[in-house]
Amino acid sequence: EESDPYSDERSYSRDVSFESKDRFEEAQELELVRDFPAAIAIYRNLYQSSPDDELKARALLKWAQAERSPVNPDRDADAAAARLRLLLERYPGSAVAAEAADDLAAMEG
Repeated sequence: EESDPYSDERSYSRDVSFESKDRFEEAQELELVRDFPAAIAIYRNLYQSSPDDELKARALLKWAQAERSPVNPDRDADAAAARLRLLLERYPGSAVAAEAADDLAAMEG
């Protein structure tokens, strides 16, 4: 049986990923109860504070999706489109870029 020589080592990036995952889940739960301002505040904070470009891109996508949600009483499609464009400009190779492009095309189409 092989042992992992790094299993006892703490990984900053792993901690950031787990913490970020929890924050994304918290924001999604807030969206489910239609507390869009609180969810958007979490996405904004994740975008502004994350050192990881993938997390920044995902935060921008979720932020835009919350802003343009049809059940958001303060829906702002223009701001959502601006965030999607920013995501595509700054993080074109991110895992969520295709989804952002599809969302933007649907909004502009």
